[in-house]
Amino acid sequence: MDIEITELLQKIVDEVPLGIYVLDTERKIVFWSTGAERIIGYSQEEMVGRHCFEGMLDHIDREGVHLCHDFCPMMATIFDGQSREQPVFLKDRIGQRIPVMVHTEPLFKGQETLGAYEAAKTQYDKTCEAIQYRKARSLQMDSFIKELREQELIKEFDARLWGSLVDFITVYSKDDIRVTFNDGTEIRA
Repeated sequence: MDIEITELLQKIVDEVPLGIYVLDTERKIVFWSTGAERIIGYSQEEMVGRHCFEGMLDHIDREGVHLCHDFCPMMATIFDGQSREQPVFLKDRIGQRIPVMVHTEPLFKGQETLGAYEAAKTQYDKTCEAIQYRKARSLQMDSFIKELREQELIKEFDARLWGSLVDFITVYSKDDIRVTFNDGTEIRA
């Protein structure tokens, strides 16, 4: 083979449909793959040398909890040496939330922990299906509310009723607020 093993490994890492980055034990990014650049939009030059918790990635879970300080899967993996897998939402370069499945693995040299890596795979197909389903449910809900208003069944807003129907509210940005009801239906406010 004419290609050196390090070149081959770099090519493989760059071509897989994953975003991969490596952290040291201080959570400083020491490697940023081309796949991470494709998914998130930040270049290797922009990310290597930064700490992952500086806010550019801003991982959140489904409930909107920010993971980067208290619930970070990478920090936990570095601490206890255990692999993890978790669905999260990353913030891309333009501030949009991207649903991904992250998998974290510790990096060791003998018994010494060197850091960890995270591989993120977009969940594009599942996300598109979920968005289509939720849009359809939202249209059904809008139609139902319109019908109730036309029949004058809704005269005023009842906060207690609303509160009993809502499971949680997620704020992704000032223009993207979503309400999830107890039955799993989500609407964009």
